[in-house]
Amino acid sequence: MSKVQREETFYGSGKVYSRPYVKQGAGAFPVIDDPSAVTAAEVAALVEYLKATMVSDYQIGYLKNGFDVKIDTNTLSDHSDLGEMKIDVITEETGTCTFSLFNCSIDVIADQYPTAAYSKDPTSQIEVAEVGGLSNMDDTEHVIVFYHSDTQNGDTIAICVGKNMSGFENAWKQDAVTPFTCTFNMRPFTTDGRFYRLVHSPAGYDWSDTPVTPTVSSIAMKTQPTKTTYAINDELDVTGAVITATYSDSTTADVNVTTAMCSGFDSSTAGEKTVTVTYQSKTTTFTVTVSE
Repeated sequence: MSKVQREETFYGSGKVYSRPYVKQGAGAFPVIDDPSAVTAAEVAALVEYLKATMVSDYQIGYLKNGFDVKIDTNTLSDHSDLGEMKIDVITEETGTCTFSLFNCSIDVIADQYPTAAYSKDPTSQIEVAEVGGLSNMDDTEHVIVFYHSDTQNGDTIAICVGKNMSGFENAWKQDAVTPFTCTFNMRPFTTDGRFYRLVHSPAGYDWSDTPVTPTVSSIAMKTQPTKTTYAINDELDVTGAVITATYSDSTTADVNVTTAMCSGFDSSTAGEKTVTVTYQSKTTTFTVTVSE
């Protein structure tokens, strides 16, 4: 992405999603072996995972004042007797991700905080959540997905894995949005220690998990009808006529032409006649001749 686009895209707004981190099996977090040479199969798996994640069941709220990711490094240095550097390597990395949510419900708060407990009475529909108590400690790690939509420059998605170990902060203020602040201790999601993943999609990319039915974008005559010459007052015969329909996903399909698809044929007078074929609101034409 260009610098201009980063300025346009990294707003402090967007939706936040959370789901339990699964390392293997169904719903497993998608692994990218080499982010400098990502494959089509890895991208397909990532897109499938994000589409399944960015749904209402996993949305935990909206961002307030953005999010902050910080990765600290510990280095090991060794010097010669003359003070010359011999070794300078990173030995450890630790990461945190801090963000504030608004418009989140108490079940979301309970799910994201490790010592919170939540339940709902099915009869009265009253919900109860309590925070605190080490006996309630939930060690579930979550995948956190931040989604910022930008119809002009493209969407940005930030992803990390971890647990909320920050303590509890939930401020209620008059005439103000009530935020719920989380700080996640990030954990590596790869064996070589990668913490944080950014995804950028082209403008207008469809992240919905609902399959999109392709629509017809154009049609063209593939095969002319067998009969092309008519006598006065003959009826239209489209036997053998075939059109090719091109769909929005660039696929094509051949469709037999029926008389119900045709308009403009008039055999009451002699001459060349243009017949219009309409299919899924798209049109094409063929010509026939009516003779005396």
